[in-house]
Amino acid sequence: WLVGRKGFKPLILEDDDNSGFTYYCNFTKAETIWINGLCHGFRLTGTLDSYFARGVPTVAKAAAGTHEIKIQNRSDIVDEYVYPKVEFTGSSVSIINKTDDPARAFEFTGLDSDEKIIVDNELRTIESSTSDMRLDKFNKSWLRLRRGSNTLSITSEGDVTITCPRYALIGY
Repeated sequence: WLVGRKGFKPLILEDDDNSGFTYYCNFTKAETIWINGLCHGFRLTGTLDSYFARGVPTVAKAAAGTHEIKIQNRSDIVDEYVYPKVEFTGSSVSIINKTDDPARAFEFTGLDSDEKIIVDNELRTIESSTSDMRLDKFNKSWLRLRRGSNTLSITSEGDVTITCPRYALIGY
């Protein structure tokens, strides 16, 4: 049942130091380890989707209006950005990461006032509750977060939720 499955499946290793982290893997080979006629374990060969384990994400929320919030990127990715998911309602939103580049804004305008939008900045996908294509309402400046503390200036006509993934390098 482990070998031959399609797609990556979650693998959680129970370890006091690293609890709450999940790898995604696909096992390609399984062997039984026999010693003197007794089964003493298994040897599994698999492929991981990444060399990072995923931990509990950091979530920041802002209500309608103009707010400045801080969000922590606790990932072990040092030289690259992490691209969060952004969910919001309302006809427009503007998010500026003042820690990264104050001249760069993540913006949507001209949406329906009761519309819900989900943007996965890592996969570069946009979902709308109206099922309409919304790329033409977006300035195509995907939101990115530096490692550590990020200060975001958010102006929106509805609620905004930002979910920053956590990637950890765990050696076994």
